[in-house]
Amino acid sequence: MSSPRMGLLQPLRTAVPLFLFLFLIGCGEDSSPRPAPLQELAPPDIAQIHIAPNSAILGIGGEEQFAATVLNGQGEVLTGINLIWKIDNPTAASVSSDGWVTGLQEGTATLTASFGDDVSNPAALTVVVPPEAPPIASIDVTGTHRILFVGNQARFTATAKDPDGRTLHGILFSWSSSAPEIVSVDQRGLATALAPGEAAVTVTVAPPDPPVFTPLDDAPPSQSAVLTVTDDNSPPIAQMTTTARRGAAPFTVAFSGTRSEDPDGWITFYTWNFGDGSPPFYAPTARHTYERPGEFVATLTVTDPDGATTIASAAITVDP
Repeated sequence: MSSPRMGLLQPLRTAVPLFLFLFLIGCGEDSSPRPAPLQELAPPDIAQIHIAPNSAILGIGGEEQFAATVLNGQGEVLTGINLIWKIDNPTAASVSSDGWVTGLQEGTATLTASFGDDVSNPAALTVVVPPEAPPIASIDVTGTHRILFVGNQARFTATAKDPDGRTLHGILFSWSSSAPEIVSVDQRGLATALAPGEAAVTVTVAPPDPPVFTPLDDAPPSQSAVLTVTDDNSPPIAQMTTTARRGAAPFTVAFSGTRSEDPDGWITFYTWNFGDGSPPFYAPTARHTYERPGEFVATLTVTDPDGATTIASAAITVDP
């Protein structure tokens, strides 16, 4: 027989676990503010995609790099756009994500670059196997730079020519460096400065098997370019051009900084200030309308990979 005290404790034994259960559930709820939903970025205003060159003749195994320029509705160059490269006949040629086209077998194809529904002009590709092997008389080498700051890169290209000076297409080249510890170079001619000093970047004809082209001499022709690597960064060179510098309000001026260069690297940022209190603009080219009369100074600041800057300016006069 239970005592009256035990009868009173029985409801408490049932209520306490229930209270603890509800308390723990309440403590487990996250009372912190929930983050706002992510806002979708507006798609870029693309008016035109242009690829160059608009045609190419390749040998089997030969390569050619195509470049794409993306413009908005104001004719300004858009950067940072991830384009999709496509070839309509993948048996004749292939294309990499950065526009390198490789000839695979004899035939024709069309190359395009696109972003969403925006598609570039088509480039015609022809992959050939020459019936005869014309001799290679010389190689021309061009490079974006001959002086590099440590860590920067330069792109070299090679062109083979026959004894009459005509360009030979479909040539395979092999690239090497005389001092790989100073300058390294990949098999597409991209040189990287590693340490101060000098190194010769050499390109040699590397004919396929069987050879498509025949060197004039027993040894394949070659050509070299000397690169100087320095650890003293040279600042970029800012150059500005304008369509006009005086006119009546509202006065629209097109600016270009595409002639700017960096002696030992490349331009990483273009910053425009138009001198009338409007926000800065970041692109190689710009277009701006001055709404009120006055004297204004427009400036272009160019920045290289190491943070060095140079400024070019132009006086703009806006008449009433």
